[in-house]
Parts: sequence; structure tokens; C-alpha cells
Amino acid sequence: MKRLAPLAIALALAACASARGEMDDYLNGQVGKPIDDPQGFRAQQAARRVNALHRNGRTVEEYQVGFRDQCHVQLEIDERTRTIAGWRYAPNYSDADCYQSANVGPSRPK
Repeated sequence: MKRLAPLAIALALAACASARGEMDDYLNGQVGKPIDDPQGFRAQQAARRVNALHRNGRTVEEYQVGFRDQCHVQLEIDERTRTIAGWRYAPNYSDADCYQSANVGPSRPK
């Protein structure tokens, strides 16, 4: 029994890293997409937008997503090309709150 505990912990940590990787991959796939794409992150998560700042011809939009809606993701929008130029986690996020969950990514049928 004592040998199973470390294995269970290792598997749980691997699952968390995988979930974080899926979220990173999903958001990386949004870069370069048009801002009006109905299947894109902006359209799917519009109700979770909590902030927008404008600077140097770009807009930084912040979304509250992830586990318990405590993860803050920021999209950088290029207004000239009307595309998503990049993304990042907001500086105040916690790793544990940024795992992909049912409220991040494409909508799923109910």
C-alpha cells in the first residue's frame, strides 16, 4: 500500500500538467485568428471578459476563466489587422486556477 501512494501522487501531478498544456495549446491556436471568428475564444468567452485596456494600437482584453473562474487570461488584439496578436496569463494568476475546464475552449453540447 505504501508503494501505491507515490504512484498515485505522480499520476495526479501528471494529469494537472497535461490539463495546463491543453489550455496553453488551445490559446496558442487562437493567435492569428480574426477577432470576429464565431468559433474563437473571444466569441465563446465574451461573457467572461472582465477588462480591456487600449495602448499603442492594440487592445489587451482580460478574461476570467479556468477552474473556479479564478484564472485571468489576457488576449492582445491588433486593431489594425483585427486579429489576436498574442495571449498571456495575467500576472495575478495561480497555476492551480488555470487548468482547462468545461468553461474554457470551444462550447460543448449540453
